[in-house]
Amino acid sequence: MLGVLLVAFFSVFLFASFEKPINFVGTWKGLKSLKSVPAAPGADPALIQSLREIQVKIDNRGWFTMTIGSIDYSGSAAYRGHSVELSPLKIMGVVLERQTEQVKASVPIATLIPQKNGTVTFTIKGEEPVVLTRDAEETATGGTSHP
Repeated sequence: MLGVLLVAFFSVFLFASFEKPINFVGTWKGLKSLKSVPAAPGADPALIQSLREIQVKIDNRGWFTMTIGSIDYSGSAAYRGHSVELSPLKIMGVVLERQTEQVKASVPIATLIPQKNGTVTFTIKGEEPVVLTRDAEETATGGTSHP
């Protein structure tokens, strides 16, 4: 009986270990929660909406563009096991070396963590995680291919 249980346990472990990784290539979108976006009373709803928006595009060469609250970042996407770390090299099209120390210190290093339902969790240290979904148009066409 113990032998059967051990075989079953290791079979499940082995199957889970070889789970197909998610294809991160493509466009991912989501919204920060309202409570995570500071807004003055009477603020324009369109402005609040744009501050909540997150979009990440990853290409099949390991580069990304990311927009967080209307600020554009671009850089390299590094695969770390089943997740991807997004390290910006440019902000609003300007390389980090040409930015002020204050701006450099505020550069977000983001991580995308796959979820079983096909979404990814977008995390930045010290901030509330945000669920991103693959762009609906890419989902309908099968997305883009991962090398």
